[in-house]
Amino acid sequence: SAFPGTLEITPSMNHERTMGLTQQLSRLWNIPIFSKYELYRGLLFVAVALSLAMAVFSTTSKQVHHDEYDHINAARFYIEHWLPPSVADPRALDSYSLYGASYLNEWDIVYPIAGKFAKLLQPIVGNDSIALRLFNVSLFLILACIALYRRNEILAFAILLMSPQIWYVFSYFNGDAFPMFVSMLIAGILASSRSIFNDRTRSALIRYGGLGVCLGLLVLSKKTFWAFGLFSIACAAWIEIAHYGRGRTALTLIS
Repeated sequence: SAFPGTLEITPSMNHERTMGLTQQLSRLWNIPIFSKYELYRGLLFVAVALSLAMAVFSTTSKQVHHDEYDHINAARFYIEHWLPPSVADPRALDSYSLYGASYLNEWDIVYPIAGKFAKLLQPIVGNDSIALRLFNVSLFLILACIALYRRNEILAFAILLMSPQIWYVFSYFNGDAFPMFVSMLIAGILASSRSIFNDRTRSALIRYGGLGVCLGLLVLSKKTFWAFGLFSIACAAWIEIAHYGRGRTALTLIS
């Protein structure tokens, strides 16, 4: 050692340190979420965790997300009611913005669904805003679980990793997260070779049942997502035509 009381770092010690780091990384890779599934599936759950943290820890005493209060007041109406109110209904005055508009006067099914979800969580959470935010986080979690379970659908759900803005949409209560959730379900139904829609052994009614429900929910959601609904119908038609064409080709070859 050049100085008394100091420890000299030798090449053998550097080698041991490097080997130790390699072993630690190999142990990390043996964690089920990394070894059994690809890394991007784990990243989906990281995104869900970040959205959950934003939903729980961002303040509710003032509006920190764009027009969140207007969305919350619209869904809060359905915590105690089942039917939509008429325009300027005194029971729904809190849902009207400074511009005199209310989301309750729109054709959007997310508010009654989220309102009943919040009612179930009220005894646990005790805060309507947090409960409604958790509704959107739960939608994100469902998508991550589907991607984790159905490995061949990950290319459809990997879109969720493209931008943190998508995670942000699921971290507070709004009218965009639910139709986005339904759109991802439709993409999974059309893209997966294991979906009921692509199972030719089933009847047309069963094959189109799930897709029809999702398209119905999309129509009853935010109008800006209707274009994706039309695109999905076109994709379903193209899949049917392509399958019919392959079937005719196969019959021609047999004959």
